[in-house]
Amino acid sequence: MADTTTQDYSFVKPEVGASDDTWGEKLNANWDSADSLLSGMASDIEGKVDDSQVLTNVPANAVFTDTVYSKPTSEDIGYINGLQTALDTLDTAVDLNTASRTALGTPATTGIALLNDETASDARTTLGLGTAAQANVTTSRTDATAGRVFKVGDNVGITFGSNSNGEFTRFPDGTMICTKNVGSTDSGISTSSYPSTFITAPKTVGTALTGGELSTSVVITSQTTTQFGVRVYDSNNNQLVRNVSIIAIGRWK
Repeated sequence: MADTTTQDYSFVKPEVGASDDTWGEKLNANWDSADSLLSGMASDIEGKVDDSQVLTNVPANAVFTDTVYSKPTSEDIGYINGLQTALDTLDTAVDLNTASRTALGTPATTGIALLNDETASDARTTLGLGTAAQANVTTSRTDATAGRVFKVGDNVGITFGSNSNGEFTRFPDGTMICTKNVGSTDSGISTSSYPSTFITAPKTVGTALTGGELSTSVVITSQTTTQFGVRVYDSNNNQLVRNVSIIAIGRWK
């Protein structure tokens, strides 16, 4: 078997039982090659590391460069510590065991459920929110758009008014309430106008304000979107002259 060489540096490996009178030369050549390699490595190290800048108390989190290690700044350490604190907090919130949830009560359980919710709908269900949570809010004090939820301060979108025919209140959802006092006659129908016009005939009721009768009946007739008629009867079905308080409820839009 002939001589062989090492894989990386091709040092000669003399054949066992052979290489008479030549093995010494081969080994000497190997040592010369090794010496050259070690010398080159030492020079390379000396060129990259400045002994005057390398400390003996190198911290575990030091970052090494070509010439000297660089100690992390206080700002770097602050970022690292802050990140670890945030991760610890998140881990605590997500990994609460049964005993912890029992001790902290429903809020902690709800918080865990929210973290597990995949959609906005799931989150609303967890929080017990209804359809109002998805409704748009009013955009101004006079916004009367149907289906919107009053923003704080916008409930003054309710409109109040009065004229010679009485008083009215309009709500943003389209509801209107009219009130007035009207007198009845002892014959025929007393016709009177509403203080504001409805879009359809409203529901109107009346209460007699004067008279000594134990029982009176107020009859509302001939209703339209703008006016109504009123008659008042006693228990004997006699028509009376009385002052009547009227309230009508309907829609203005």
